[in-house]
Amino acid sequence: MQPKMYVWGIVTLAPLMGLTTPPEPLSAMEITIVYLIRDVPGDPQSAVTLSVGIHLTQLDVVDGVALWRPDWMNFTRYDEAGQAIETYFDPNPAFLTLDGLWPVEHIDPDQPRREEFIRPPAIQGQADPASPEGEPLDYYLEAAELQGQPTWIPYAVTATLDYSFVGSMEEGPIEGEGEPVESPDGDEEPLWVAGT
Repeated sequence: MQPKMYVWGIVTLAPLMGLTTPPEPLSAMEITIVYLIRDVPGDPQSAVTLSVGIHLTQLDVVDGVALWRPDWMNFTRYDEAGQAIETYFDPNPAFLTLDGLWPVEHIDPDQPRREEFIRPPAIQGQADPASPEGEPLDYYLEAAELQGQPTWIPYAVTATLDYSFVGSMEEGPIEGEGEPVESPDGDEEPLWVAGT
């Protein structure tokens, strides 16, 4: 299933510029990429312990490479039964790149695909809890090389990440090096949502 993409235009001031026919409006594409961290990495039957959502806006495309800005990140922690037990939000994330953006090479920049978002640059920050009694979540994640010799790819779209999530979790920090992580499509929960 192809992800749903929503494109919105920016209103132009064509009449004020003396144009009789308005030019094509500028557009921006927004998507949210989701990564699922499982209790046993690489095991599709294992419980999801944390979901990470990164909302991105495409700023520019140069030679098939799109530059994506992170607008916000959200995190949801789950118990063993799959129930959400805490959510966190970071309204101002930035990739640890020179310009704070994620350059992604696309087959078609107008139709980005989930599998083109499996190698995120490093991103680090602190997300605030939704509950007033909760503590902030310190997070770090970035693309990595898979540890060991993979004999199979566990998910339809698999990212390999280094990650660390530290907060008030009773079970301690959630950490991994070179772990396979699922990026689900729109038919799975939590959703991979495109556009807002």
